[in-house]
Amino acid sequence: MTSNIQFELVSKLQETINAICTKFQIKSIDVQYKSMEGQSKYLVQENLILICKDYLENFYSSLHIVMEQLIKRDIDEDLKAKLGVLSIAFNFLGKKKLITPDIKENLINLGFREVNIGHKEIHKINSKELKLDFFGYDIAIGIYARYISYGCNRLYRAIVYNFN
Repeated sequence: MTSNIQFELVSKLQETINAICTKFQIKSIDVQYKSMEGQSKYLVQENLILICKDYLENFYSSLHIVMEQLIKRDIDEDLKAKLGVLSIAFNFLGKKKLITPDIKENLINLGFREVNIGHKEIHKINSKELKLDFFGYDIAIGIYARYISYGCNRLYRAIVYNFN
């Protein structure tokens, strides 16, 4: 994997983690990939999570690891429960390249809902793309877009979750 692609993946992961930390008013945490034994290690003094390089290409598995580390912090139980939902969802999403019916069913059992987002360019959300605070939903994960009819845009669909 080229270093540009690695940089983009790490940047996307860090941006998502920062957005989640901001949303839940948690002190942000930095992430680095490193060749190491085990899947992750949290360095308290540096406020840094080291993740095994084997997870570099799996965005959702990396997010799952980070959520597990955030849950271990000294935070209130309500916040731990919210991060736990994210952790489980990211774990499901990290297992397959596509959102299969089984994954969709597991997410719905967690409290996610399948919704139509819209058909305009501003509603665009690609399959398996994660967006936070997207059209009134705290979390939106794109599933697939359906063609409405000839000459029309696609109808963008997502699995969404609100914490309230």
